[in-house]
Amino acid sequence: YTYLGLFGYGVDSAIVNRVLPDSVTDPYFDRWREIQEGHLETVADGFIGTDIRTLRLFDEEMVGIELLRMVAEELYGDDDPTDRLSAIDPLRIEDEADSDDVALVLSVPLAEKGDVDVMRHDDELFVTIGPYRRSLVLPDSLKRRKIKRAKLDAGELRVLFTLEDR
Repeated sequence: YTYLGLFGYGVDSAIVNRVLPDSVTDPYFDRWREIQEGHLETVADGFIGTDIRTLRLFDEEMVGIELLRMVAEELYGDDDPTDRLSAIDPLRIEDEADSDDVALVLSVPLAEKGDVDVMRHDDELFVTIGPYRRSLVLPDSLKRRKIKRAKLDAGELRVLFTLEDR
């Protein structure tokens, strides 16, 4: 999910599949349910601000048009699955309040500070997260600015640009 944001792919919904339904009460599945609850917490933490839907474990393979319709009904109900389900923009440019600075903001959920590196060379910004690197050609509005700072906070990398001489 972090790397999808790094490369500009918006994720507007996450689907957690094969969740044990409440109707499964056999103690044999208690440990499995406990493990799933931990995974569901991890998903909720990692996909903050993103629409998260769960789909129960069915008692058969969901193959064929009619069964897939049933899956769609359970997942979406009256919602239109083609609508934008979350409003997270993976890349945006924002004016900073009370200054002439401008921030380039990348959505990189789950990224850790020690794994992030930001470097500029001429008109390109290089963002590295773990083993992945993205090169961004800066828009004209940022080319004449220098990087003031970069900060990772709440799943967003904010690279602040200032008008000071480069």
